Amino acid sequence: MEFKTHALFREAVKEHAIKWGKEIKFLKSDKRQVRATCKSPYPWTIYCSYVPNDEVYRVKTFIDEHSYVRSFKVLWVSTKWIVKKYSERIRKNPTWPIPSLVDTIQSEKTVQVNPQKAYRAKKISLDMLQGSAAKQFPMLNSYAKEILNTNDGTTVIIKVKLVVGSEVAYAVVEKEKKKTWMWFLELLGEDLKIENSFRFTFMSDKQKGLIDSVSTLFPNASHRFCVRHLYNNFKGEFKGLVMKDILWKAAKATIMPHFTTAMEEMKAVNKKAYEWLCERPPVNWSK
Repeated sequence: MEFKTHALFREAVKEHAIKWGKEIKFLKSDKRQVRATCKSPYPWTIYCSYVPNDEVYRVKTFIDEHSYVRSFKVLWVSTKWIVKKYSERIRKNPTWPIPSLVDTIQSEKTVQVNPQKAYRAKKISLDMLQGSAAKQFPMLNSYAKEILNTNDGTTVIIKVKLVVGSEVAYAVVEKEKKKTWMWFLELLGEDLKIENSFRFTFMSDKQKGLIDSVSTLFPNASHRFCVRHLYNNFKGEFKGLVMKDILWKAAKATIMPHFTTAMEEMKAVNKKAYEWLCERPPVNWSK
């Protein structure tokens, strides 16, 4: 057999080792010659050297004898090999769980796979498809312009904080806190041209920073809390369908007598649940 480069020969040897489950290693490898053998005392050996006149690497010696059963642990099952063999399937299934990917490779190739290598291979494969964050980052300004061109009335703000001596990082916001809520709500107020907040109602969960921000920027607006979020906290202490139905009955009440009736029913069923709800102003969660 002949190969254009010694690298191609090495790859062929590695493929052989993986395919047949053999513990093959390279003894001598440079730009002129490559020798590989199986673990001692087994006779499998292959030797390839460069032939200047033909400008090829030619196999000179090949003893194709193995005297042991297949090995499950093969040295050459690398991240690069997984990318080569499975990148196409990973791209078609970008949410492929790592444990499932590992199981698939092990069952198909009968080799042991390190989950970390599978993880890196998946990341490389998806980066090849989607492009890395570093390459995409310089395109953000063009992306913002395209949004403005195709969505009339949209507001797009790109804010970058440059840290001297380090790479530029980007985020939607740092985290849900008053500073970022203020920034978001200020932009929202500009977009909606909110000058007098009497006519507006904000509906949200009970994020502390968000509550304070709405109160600061839109002091005359109503601020109501999502009952689904309220119920998620409520059911942590007070479980059962009966309790849920009474809570929603109180939330949906549109006049005081109906609200009072629902609350009295809650008090009769579970006084602590009633007291829990009384601590929360009904103006924020009931119609």
